[in-house]
Amino acid sequence: MATMPAHLRSIVDHHGAVILDSSRNAMTILDATGAYVWQRLNRGMPLDTIVAELARDTASTHEQLPGPGLFPNEAPGTRSDVASHATHPE
Repeated sequence: MATMPAHLRSIVDHHGAVILDSSRNAMTILDATGAYVWQRLNRGMPLDTIVAELARDTASTHEQLPGPGLFPNEAPGTRSDVASHATHPE
């Protein structure tokens, strides 16, 4: 099970989430889908499992979900996705 770094704190509800990264003095606001992913990352779920659950829960196929990092505007090779920052802080 993955453990979130101590410098990350979050508040999550059904509308979304706010993540405070005290090491970078930064705050990230997530929509409901981002909060869905964040909660599952905190539980230690692998990203492939999260994607499968998201597809199931939204009646989508895996191919219909945005990518490459679950975010449609993310450029390939960037580290802007939540999973990357949560598990590999810069």
